[in-house]
Amino acid sequence: MTDINFYIPGFLNEFPEFTNYQPWNFLPELSSILLQRIEKTDSNFDVKNGIAIHKTAIVEGNVTLKAPIIIGENCFIGAHAYLRDGVFLGKSCTIGPCCEIKRSIILNGSTIAHFNFIGDSIIGNRVNFEAGAITANHFNEKTIKTIL
Repeated sequence: MTDINFYIPGFLNEFPEFTNYQPWNFLPELSSILLQRIEKTDSNFDVKNGIAIHKTAIVEGNVTLKAPIIIGENCFIGAHAYLRDGVFLGKSCTIGPCCEIKRSIILNGSTIAHFNFIGDSIIGNRVNFEAGAITANHFNEKTIKTIL
């Protein structure tokens, strides 16, 4: 079994549901886990149609959110961002204007600058993506998996 905490310290503290999973099996299960978590959110979240937004988060205008999504405490989502197909943002994450985030986990304090695409990815704590980066798992169909 691959130790995800070796690659992303503290990941299993945030997602204990994945303790017995290989990392490449996390994302196919993400939507169902997010929906379960959304049902259990407390009064610090505004919940509507499978989307939970912490009351301290800022979501600018013209942002498109497609459930399930959890946006954590003190997050910022810039104008024209597009989050879809299961997205988890930990505390104090920044998603810049015109970013697209698809089926991904982005942990605490990470910043995704403007004009980025993050797809089918797990991003650790305090990671910074500058403008125009593209990060996606294009090889999920491979039989042999590796972690970079």
